[in-house]
Amino acid sequence: MAVLLMLGSASVAQINCPPNLPLTLNGNTEYCIGTPGAELSVAQNYDGYEWLPSSETGQNVLLTAGNYQLVVTHYTGCTDTLAFEVQQVSNPPQPTVTSSSATEFCEGGSVVLSGPAGYPYYLWNSGSISQNITVYESGTFVLSIIDWLGCSSSSNSIQVIVNPLPTAAFSPDLELYDIEFNNLSLEATSYEWNFGDGSISTDFEPVYTYTTDGTLDMYLVASNDCGSDTAFLTLESVDVEESEMLNNLSVYPNPSDGQFQVQFSTEASDLIAISVYDMLGQRVSVLSTTIGSGSVSIPIDLSGLNQGLYMVEVKTAQSSATRLVQVSKP
Repeated sequence: MAVLLMLGSASVAQINCPPNLPLTLNGNTEYCIGTPGAELSVAQNYDGYEWLPSSETGQNVLLTAGNYQLVVTHYTGCTDTLAFEVQQVSNPPQPTVTSSSATEFCEGGSVVLSGPAGYPYYLWNSGSISQNITVYESGTFVLSIIDWLGCSSSSNSIQVIVNPLPTAAFSPDLELYDIEFNNLSLEATSYEWNFGDGSISTDFEPVYTYTTDGTLDMYLVASNDCGSDTAFLTLESVDVEESEMLNNLSVYPNPSDGQFQVQFSTEASDLIAISVYDMLGQRVSVLSTTIGSGSVSIPIDLSGLNQGLYMVEVKTAQSSATRLVQVSKP
């Protein structure tokens, strides 16, 4: 190809153009459904660009599906032409997510969710970029797959439900021998109370009257479809025939911050033992002293213990009594 230049009125200069100008088209001539088109550009700088049949004249363009000719003009006036086609391509088919087992299971279990094989990129709404994920907690999961062109497709949502294990807990509201039990269990659907004397109940919060004295080990079994949990309590009761101290014994203030007075009255001097037990039956404090007759007030300090419910037992050679005290920390 040659270009003629008119120099003045009488002379003509001829420029011989190279057989092919360097021309490189950057970008992908295929674009995904749902995107505006193919983003294309020319790698080299020229004086002019024409993307025919469009009206685009820039070095970078956005083209939709069709047949095109790119005409570039060199500063010498030489031109070169490149023909190409832009195509719109389908997104990958909607992925199907499979699970290794049931997507509803008990706490402590898991399920593996898997996407289809053969794609370069995976993205779960949880943030994982693996083809497979292991799920331990409840949630809704969606997988997006992306092919080599950048076309993507998303799965339907997959619901994973993790059912919690039960937790057994309770506290007694005690006035020996009548006890109202407060059920503090979590996530349970059924209950079995064993009162330690051979009696049981399946009520949510039973009220029970003990007819025997001594130490009784009781427990609550809280259950649901995923399993069961057991809470234990050792109850210290008084002797039925020796109730004088029971009628006079008091603990105040109650609730307290851990510092309280044990007050009672007695008709004669005596050696007493004051023991404090937690709700697991563990003795956490003991005090032995000799008292005189009349009204007695003895200070007890549990401020170093955790807040909760404690049982105070007062024993003499002739009688014994118990009271519950609530320790609350500010």
